[in-house]
Amino acid sequence: MTAFSQTKGYSTLDNTYEYHFNEFNNHKLKGKIKSLIVYKKENSNFHSKNLAIKLDTGLADCHKYFIDSKQVSQIRFLNSDSTLRSKRVFSNELIREFVFYQPREKVQSRHIFVYNNSGQLTEKLIKDINDSIEFIVKYNYDKRNQLESVIGDERYNYKYIYDEFGGFYEVKYSEYNGQSTIHEIRYNKYSDTESLNVILQNEPKIKFEDIKNLKRNWQNMSKIDNYNRVVFEQSKDLKLNEIQIESSFTYNSDNHLISKAFKTKNGTNETYTFEYKEDKLIRQFAKDKNGIENFNQFLYYNEHGDLIKKHNAGVGIKEEVYTYEYTYDNNDNWTEKKEIVDGKLFEITYRQIEYEE
Repeated sequence: MTAFSQTKGYSTLDNTYEYHFNEFNNHKLKGKIKSLIVYKKENSNFHSKNLAIKLDTGLADCHKYFIDSKQVSQIRFLNSDSTLRSKRVFSNELIREFVFYQPREKVQSRHIFVYNNSGQLTEKLIKDINDSIEFIVKYNYDKRNQLESVIGDERYNYKYIYDEFGGFYEVKYSEYNGQSTIHEIRYNKYSDTESLNVILQNEPKIKFEDIKNLKRNWQNMSKIDNYNRVVFEQSKDLKLNEIQIESSFTYNSDNHLISKAFKTKNGTNETYTFEYKEDKLIRQFAKDKNGIENFNQFLYYNEHGDLIKKHNAGVGIKEEVYTYEYTYDNNDNWTEKKEIVDGKLFEITYRQIEYEE
């Protein structure tokens, strides 16, 4: 289930809600976690000739996760001075509230999400600084339980028109004095084997009933195998009937990506190869269409399974060494990671972990 429980493959909400919701799992923390704070400090002398380390006083990319019953219940995003910038509140893997803050942590606006018994989003209430409702965005569904329209936002509405092939048109429009103005039309089609997204050519004063007759400008297509893995991608300029870029992907029996080949209209034609040992990526390299290696990177790990070194080397390849130094707590979770580039500190990432008692 996605964070929105909408029709497979799309949502009218920004997908970064779901991205940050799932990002906590990428930390792969051991133990029973109550909360996690992550932030960075950069060495402001990194690009200078001064060898002295000078860490920025402000915090970069600072956010805090709150965990309840092994699920993310809240994410707070903090400013560089540790004050609250925004927060997202979740329950049952669905976002319930999104709050924005002014300086001194005064609430600027709140977005409240309402769902039906099936977990489908039905309303989004947008409240202002005085907690008064500015907008009520309605999510309407047809008899087949498909999203039909999104109405009531500050600038744009959305209408969804389905065809007999299992695809749908997403129409972005506005209304003024009873007149509708269409701004953008996309056609989408999803199945277990293919994903298709098409941008249509908009025309002045186009009507909803004429949308299916519009010319198609651009197409992005992905093919998916029986294991739900992307095996082919292509972007095509339909007006010129030219493929701009296409990529193919190959996996091994352990579900690891072992090669990616891509080529572009401008003549780029490269193949990336990935090598593994005990489920860890240990080397990746790329060759052009003439077989010349233009990228080569070796990766090394410590006994905790954490990356400690990346070494770029090879004939004609600029040699660079990235090393990583860690500090661990009693649960073998790292709490500090130093990234060092060619012997000079670039940044430090910190993790403050609170465990359940």
